[in-house]
Amino acid sequence: MYLGLCDNGISITDIARVVEGTLYSKNPEDIAFGVSIDSRTISEGDIFFAIKGENFDGHDFIPAAIKGGACCIVAERAPEEDIPYILVADTTRALGLLAREYRRRFSTITVAVTGSVGKTTTKQYIHSILSEKYKTHKTEGNFNSEIGLPMTVLSLEKDDRILVLEMGMSSFGEISRLSNIAQPDIAVITCIGNSHIENLGSRENICSAKLEIASGMRDGAIIILDGDEPMLADVLGERKLCRIHFGIKNRKSDYVAENIRHTDGGMTFDIKSQIGGDMSSLEIKQIGEHNVKNALAAVTVATMLGMSEEEIRAGL
Repeated sequence: MYLGLCDNGISITDIARVVEGTLYSKNPEDIAFGVSIDSRTISEGDIFFAIKGENFDGHDFIPAAIKGGACCIVAERAPEEDIPYILVADTTRALGLLAREYRRRFSTITVAVTGSVGKTTTKQYIHSILSEKYKTHKTEGNFNSEIGLPMTVLSLEKDDRILVLEMGMSSFGEISRLSNIAQPDIAVITCIGNSHIENLGSRENICSAKLEIASGMRDGAIIILDGDEPMLADVLGERKLCRIHFGIKNRKSDYVAENIRHTDGGMTFDIKSQIGGDMSSLEIKQIGEHNVKNALAAVTVATMLGMSEEEIRAGL
């Protein structure tokens, strides 16, 4: 994956420093122009991260990566081949560290989305609306893990103005690590459900795990919460964050979807807002009240970023 910000590449010495590894190379000023975790799609001049997964070990594919043009390897053990390499304790963590540093080189606004359900649809709505005004980059497919999210960040290009990231998790600590890589300016929690309750034990614990999304956020950043979920009504009081609630049932939410009705091939609804202007007869091309709520979360993000009603309608 080409590093779009770095036309002149990044020296492997600098990469070793960022990923907190030890470089072994006869030519420490060699340059990398891209990042790869897949030997099948590697390009000439990429640095290859030998990631360990549940069902694979990237170290087994180092010879193929070298054949494909890798200029350097990031690994947890020294490769047998004669190639520059950076030795780290954990290649997945190293990938995240590089993505965090790369993200810091942009003035891009980052929007992060998590939740038990609805996060992918909400991400798609956010991307669609914001693209009406800004060049917007988003997580593709389900690249929402500690491997997928850094690769999305590393695919940012110079003229991207908004980055929309989806964050998935199955246990404590995962969202926190993702948030500290992405450092969101705006975060959205769509809802608290029962997904992964076998790992976390209770909905209260699931809520706590989702709230880890705030761990990488600066003071003054915006967190947008499901106003229909009582567990999210009064959270993060110890943090200096701007808390905004959206909902359908809770009429005290900052953004409320009302007058919801079915139309041909979709839904139509109005928005009552205590912050921005009200909107009427917004349309989406999906069925179900849950999709209205996903769209409502996206509209809330869009108004925080100064989108006009016309742009919001077009994006939906």
